[in-house]
Amino acid sequence: MNNEEENGFWGGTTPDERYLLSKNKEVGSRRLREIEALLSQGYSKRDVARILNVQLASIERTLDRAKKKGILQ
Repeated sequence: MNNEEENGFWGGTTPDERYLLSKNKEVGSRRLREIEALLSQGYSKRDVARILNVQLASIERTLDRAKKKGILQ
């Protein structure tokens, strides 16, 4: 589930059970908290990517996932 794979064997769980498990999983990951902290300090997304040594697309995907799950607005 951490890799967000949709296909394969999942320890005997149904798609509905996996959905509930993923919704209950802490989405406020350490990386998301790092991103939020840096953005709140006035850094741009590009600066945050450079500071965390990741691609800008990774920052945007993390923020988009959090928005879709209702963690960010």
